[in-house]
Amino acid sequence: IVEAGAHDGAESADYAAACPGAQVWAFEPHPILFEALRATASDEECGEPCQRLHAIHAALGAADNESVAFWTNVDTADRAAMSASSLWQPVANGSSKYTQFSAEPAKVRLAKLA
Repeated sequence: IVEAGAHDGAESADYAAACPGAQVWAFEPHPILFEALRATASDEECGEPCQRLHAIHAALGAADNESVAFWTNVDTADRAAMSASSLWQPVANGSSKYTQFSAEPAKVRLAKLA
């Protein structure tokens, strides 16, 4: 199972629990959200399903690339708002917290599924 944009990994853990024997590859490029994903994957309470949950700090793309621009939402206190991030530069910032992107992009790794 591949989850692109795994956020904090809650659904990834659910997929692992619902599909015994399946490996779950959870990709999350956002630095803060990735830390939450990694914590979910190493949560001892999750047990055996999370042993099959592989947290990958990268965005999925057509090619491997060590450093690509990644725009993040500036509201790092709101995890839902942080999910509004993009490999594409936003056209304009609006009044919604979901479109208030950082002025400068972060750099993240891009990974291609083999």
